[in-house]
Amino acid sequence: MKGYKLLVPFALAALFAVSVYMAVNTNMEKEETYNRYLEAAREYRSQGILVDAEQNYKMALEGKPSLALYMEIGDFYRESAQESLTQEWADIIMKEFPKQPEGYEFAMSFYADRDDYAMCFRIYDTFRKRGLASEYVSSQIKDIWYTFFFRDQYEDVSVFSGGYCAVMSNGLWGYVGEDGSRLIEQQYHSAGPFFGDLAAVVDQDGSLYYIDTLGNKKLVVSEIENVSGIGPFYNDMLSACSNGKWSFYDREGKKLFGEYDDCSALGNGYAAASVDGKWGLVDGTGNVIIPFSHDGIVMDEKGVACRNDRVFLEDNYGYYLADCQGNLISQTRFEDARLFNDGTYAAVKVGTKWGFIDKDGNMVLEPAYEDARSFSGGMAAVRFGGKWGLIDSEFEMAVSPRFEDMKDMNGSGCVYVKDEEGWKLLKFYAYHH
Repeated sequence: MKGYKLLVPFALAALFAVSVYMAVNTNMEKEETYNRYLEAAREYRSQGILVDAEQNYKMALEGKPSLALYMEIGDFYRESAQESLTQEWADIIMKEFPKQPEGYEFAMSFYADRDDYAMCFRIYDTFRKRGLASEYVSSQIKDIWYTFFFRDQYEDVSVFSGGYCAVMSNGLWGYVGEDGSRLIEQQYHSAGPFFGDLAAVVDQDGSLYYIDTLGNKKLVVSEIENVSGIGPFYNDMLSACSNGKWSFYDREGKKLFGEYDDCSALGNGYAAASVDGKWGLVDGTGNVIIPFSHDGIVMDEKGVACRNDRVFLEDNYGYYLADCQGNLISQTRFEDARLFNDGTYAAVKVGTKWGFIDKDGNMVLEPAYEDARSFSGGMAAVRFGGKWGLIDSEFEMAVSPRFEDMKDMNGSGCVYVKDEEGWKLLKFYAYHH
């Protein structure tokens, strides 16, 4: 019995040796089989025998899957112009290797070659969410960051305000949302900007009233006599022209203050107003904040004169920058100016050219353009060589000058541009994919 016990360790060692031998032998056979399939796939590929190449690639992949082989098969599909299979394989690589950048690089390259920018940005979104890094992906997305497409066409357009923009076709105005979707049908003779949830309109019968964001008639100014025009409804007040004079009223039509020759919207708590040909600034109670002693005050297309506590006032020497209390911000005079849209830069005209200043009146971009609009949504429209384009916040040309006219970009990456066919909504893929 003792002798048998002595033989057990030797037997176990022998069994282990045999199992190791068999495992090594099996692995060698698998490696040989893998190499055989891979070599066959590559040979068929070189001969253009696609079906057999694909079959052998997949047999090799079944025996020894790896990222490198997945990528080689993807290159095979792409090289042989099998687009649907290339697209499907790109999705498979990203699914099988979600933390490896190679699959995203492959997919980005494929879709970029086909100008499918929307898909490139979708891949980039996933890439970022997974916290990956790749110089190639970064370079690719930089190259297409300002790619765009167009939507719809109109005879005329206003500016975005409160998430809506008035647009006109066949002589009638309606409203679209920030992404260009039609929200209120074109049915008005004229349509003003939305302030809060109301906009002033004139219908086809000549009636003046306010509508809400669904297009419902909401507020009628029937109590005001001889009304010839109405302005935006803001802070529970509206402006209206009665018997040739502009005043501010409450929603019941009770006069609060006014008797101006002209006035702006009561935006951001202030309104520009004109008396005897001179302009000043009043607050929401009618108090005169800046005296009626100026030749003009810059207003934007929404009818607002004060934004970010800044106004542009005109005197005998040109336009100058002040705060909304009338305090001088800068001594510099400009031939013309555009109101600040946000807290960044405003367009100003010096001589015959336009440049940009900050809120302190410092020139941040020397005048170089034939015309310009203030920064909005991270970009500014500029005219150069008779055409309009866009510059970004680094003052680099984002969209080369090619349009007849251009509005301000909104925060959703949309801007109305005009070409020989009319006004179209330009939408950046980076925002809309």
